[in-house]
Amino acid sequence: MKPWKLLYPLLVAHAAFAASCDYSDAEKTPLSKEMQGLMQTSRAFTKIAKTCSPAVVLIKVQAQQDRGLSSEFFNGPLDPFMEEFFHKFFGGGRFQTQNSPFQGAGSGFFASPDGYILTNNHVVKNAQKIAVVLNDGKELEAKVVGTDPGTDLAVLKVDIQDADYIRFADSSALDVGEWVVAIGHPFELRHTVTAGIVSATDKDRDDLPKITSVCGLVQTDAAINPGNSGGPLLNLNGELVGVNVAILTTTGSFAGVGFAIPSNVASYVFTKIVETGAVHRAYLGVILQRFDQEHAEATDLDMNQGILIAAVVENSPAQKAGLQSGDIILSMDGVDVRSVNSFRNKIALMTPETTVHLSIRRKNATIDYKVALGVLSELKMAAKKLFQKLGVEIEDMDKLPSDALARFGHSPSTSGVMITQVKRGSPAHIAGLVPNHHIVTGVVIDWDNQKKITSSEEFYEALQEVGDKKHVVLIIRQKNFQRYYTLRLQ
Repeated sequence: MKPWKLLYPLLVAHAAFAASCDYSDAEKTPLSKEMQGLMQTSRAFTKIAKTCSPAVVLIKVQAQQDRGLSSEFFNGPLDPFMEEFFHKFFGGGRFQTQNSPFQGAGSGFFASPDGYILTNNHVVKNAQKIAVVLNDGKELEAKVVGTDPGTDLAVLKVDIQDADYIRFADSSALDVGEWVVAIGHPFELRHTVTAGIVSATDKDRDDLPKITSVCGLVQTDAAINPGNSGGPLLNLNGELVGVNVAILTTTGSFAGVGFAIPSNVASYVFTKIVETGAVHRAYLGVILQRFDQEHAEATDLDMNQGILIAAVVENSPAQKAGLQSGDIILSMDGVDVRSVNSFRNKIALMTPETTVHLSIRRKNATIDYKVALGVLSELKMAAKKLFQKLGVEIEDMDKLPSDALARFGHSPSTSGVMITQVKRGSPAHIAGLVPNHHIVTGVVIDWDNQKKITSSEEFYEALQEVGDKKHVVLIIRQKNFQRYYTLRLQ
């Protein structure tokens, strides 16, 4: 049936309704305060659409999809650590095969008048050619200035001056219930504007999905669809409060739950990439968990204050400063700490070598510490991703004391990497791996390619080769026995 046939009954009904109404005195009747408020909100939306749309661009990508999969949702390649999220929540969909030519599209926006564009990293990942389509239809070639996979952000540059651009707002000031507007190119429908509210922020919550490895998210019900990825989420002043990145759905269609990278994170990453071409992130060296009701009752502390240090990374800034597992972080630089996400975000946005002041609750005492933050290296980033995927921490065998190895029945000459920590409920925990008892000696890429592991670097590299697979097979040694373990990646 043609669209006009579907619409016709509605048009007839509307005409009949209009004929029954008397509008002769409409202009004489003053609007109620409620209606005036609605009209004011409507004008705000209209102003945002007119003033901000020229700053939003369509990004067209030609790429060789040589790692992982690509989804129809974003019309672009996905970052490897994000793929499991999309598989889990987007309900499947058409995925392209590896090593296939790829053409896709996403959104982006000018973040400065001199041609710098902010978008998602997964929109331009592996791009061989990038074209940017402006509001007037003009197409410009773009180059990648730098990317930050940890936040799934990328900065592009086109040859243009005096471009309309979008200014950054303070996302930490966002409140649940605020109006927000998303602008992008869903299904390549140019400059589509949708509106909604802020449904949640991570300021006091740790249950929002971890789509990026180093920052929390803004949740919104503003409609986000395929092609919106990398577009702006704006407040009613037309300022950026987030960069649209994903939706949560079981059908593949928008279900009222969308997510954006907070503008404070985006502003920091944008500035660092423009200035230096890369992001060097600060590093504390602790594994954190929520401070739950049971901990609160046991320690007589307000459960809304403090986060628990589950483990301290060896030789990290935290360990050197004297922090211990079991410590409760109450505040940082005089500001109460109430969520893991918020604390992690603040550390991630700091410059390496910054000194932070932490107030720690240990047993019945409150202790103040000064910690000089380190630099989060690529190796440490790999370790974080490993912990997120498998739920394990590892250490090279030659870095472990011989007496500790002997205590668990291991020979110092054993090749591999020791599993030193297993997160409860993780794939490693479900598979039955035990800290200090199990040694990873190999990773099965496929049955004809089984990588021998002698160091943590080799382990990380082997997992990169595993790519987008939902499972990984590890060769594990325990004393004189060796067997294969299959772990489902998360």
